Amino acid sequence: MKIVKINPSLKKISSLILGVLGIIVLFYLCFLRGKTLYHETNNFKRIDESRYEDMGKTILGKYISSLSQIILIQNKISNTNYFIYLYSTSGCGNCIKKGFGLVHKIDSTVGKIFVKVICEGCGKVTNNKLYYNYNEYVYADEKKLICQELKYIHTPVFLILNKHYKILFAHFFTTSDNNVLINKLMDSIRTKYHTTQMNKL
Repeated sequence: MKIVKINPSLKKISSLILGVLGIIVLFYLCFLRGKTLYHETNNFKRIDESRYEDMGKTILGKYISSLSQIILIQNKISNTNYFIYLYSTSGCGNCIKKGFGLVHKIDSTVGKIFVKVICEGCGKVTNNKLYYNYNEYVYADEKKLICQELKYIHTPVFLILNKHYKILFAHFFTTSDNNVLINKLMDSIRTKYHTTQMNKL
């Protein structure tokens, strides 16, 4: 029986081809996995956004009677709506920053401190004020009265209340919020919740 010897150079070439094919297959599998993870992440984001929208609807019409214990409310008989930004230091840091971005935008547009900022469960708020670049007064809801009334809602959240402390509007900040959405929020606030104090909005 005649034994056929394989040319060493052909053996090297075939090994090289198999190695290249192996790398191509590996990259293709990684690509498929990355694509799957991307779609899963987007789906989770959509679910989260939908969940927060549903959560916002559930608290509309509810009252926050404890607000008067945290903030000294003046001119109760006026038709002024109360603009509240509620956050917790244990919340999503990036989300909190986005919330403060809306606060800055409203205050700078009105030309004065218009949004009341409340920190849930906070004692000393000096450090996180510096971190979020907010130099105005922050009210401390140390006993978490608001969240107890609202059954421990997600924070940070931007709220608009009427003179009876009834919730008219709620927006929960998430990581997917961007400048386009913030501008839409401003438009919505300007259109639906216009007051004489917000005539610059």
